[in-house]
Amino acid sequence: MAVKNILTILFAILSASTAYASRDVVEVSIDQKSDVSSQAKARGEIFEKAVEEVSKKYIQQIIGEAKYEKNRDVIKNKIIRQSGKYILYIKNLDSKSSEAGTSMTVKMKLSLQSLQKLLLEEGLLYRISGPPKILPVIQIQDRVNGASYSWWVDDSGKYSNFLKAQMDIVHRSLRNDLMEVGFYSLFPSGDGFKNTLPSVFRVENLPTEDEIFLGDYFDSQIIITGSILYKKSLRRAESFEIEIRLVARHTSNGRVIGEVIRSYQTEAGPMMRVISEKASEVFPMISKDLTTQVLDAWKSGTFGSTLIRLVVNGSLSFEKLKNFKDQFLNQVSGVKTLKERKFLPGQVIFEIDSDSTAAELSKNIASTQFQQFSVRVSDSSSKEIELKVSIR
Repeated sequence: MAVKNILTILFAILSASTAYASRDVVEVSIDQKSDVSSQAKARGEIFEKAVEEVSKKYIQQIIGEAKYEKNRDVIKNKIIRQSGKYILYIKNLDSKSSEAGTSMTVKMKLSLQSLQKLLLEEGLLYRISGPPKILPVIQIQDRVNGASYSWWVDDSGKYSNFLKAQMDIVHRSLRNDLMEVGFYSLFPSGDGFKNTLPSVFRVENLPTEDEIFLGDYFDSQIIITGSILYKKSLRRAESFEIEIRLVARHTSNGRVIGEVIRSYQTEAGPMMRVISEKASEVFPMISKDLTTQVLDAWKSGTFGSTLIRLVVNGSLSFEKLKNFKDQFLNQVSGVKTLKERKFLPGQVIFEIDSDSTAAELSKNIASTQFQQFSVRVSDSSSKEIELKVSIR
């Protein structure tokens, strides 16, 4: 029995690995024609047209039609010319020649992961113009003197120039480190940013949704939220503790893409001096750590991904549901992961991690042919897609 259980587990692991790998590779067949009389030249022209058309289709699904059109020449010269990096193989299935020319069915396999990597290397992966913008929304608190500073809060008379100067170190470190890897961190200290905000947002302790609103308001793809706290040390007389918690979130969906939590103790001495010394030492390290995490999220290709709720209505057995899920993962473009969240009678609720919006994903689903299943998009919103699925 133990051996049987082990074999079952191994089979499940291998099946999951195979399903995951297959989601990266898509197989396409496409018909093309050429007016060239030479068979060899016609074949070359047809292959070139097929690669360009298939590349265009999947690049548009990844970065959007608007960005594709804006960067059409760059994509042709820098991406499609390197198609060998993402086209795994290409061959012709049927070839017919006549006086009108040559027609051919071309079959190819391409790696979506390799295509995304190439788009990333050329700065084309995400649907934004220019470098990604980052807005720090960080509060600094002095528990010793009862003071605080937040750039978005009206002056209550409690914040000090010392705290503002400390925050400037944080902002400057983030700007320098993020700029080195191609991001642009805003420097919101001063009245220029604060005065443009509605008064309702000029308060301390903003909820997460309001912090995300600030990111949208200032057209930033990422926000860095959190707090820096100064307080007396309980372990050592005349010294102080610095507690830091910073979180990087993607503005479009609130997803956490980086987090740093640290605690430091200063040397003994006058508060402003020892805190300034320790802060000057640790703030740049915190900035580099968070920058690395944000960059890793960017490189992974999940930087702008969206979580979408998928409601599948239909009486499907466990095996049929598994079959449908496998086809959905392998055939619907723009789907990275598909996770079951809730089972109800006649209904299963999934969570999709996708590069596409719900509207784009709905179109992709509607255009996908599923074997053994009739699939209809019955409803769609910005965060949810509802399907009616039945057996043919």
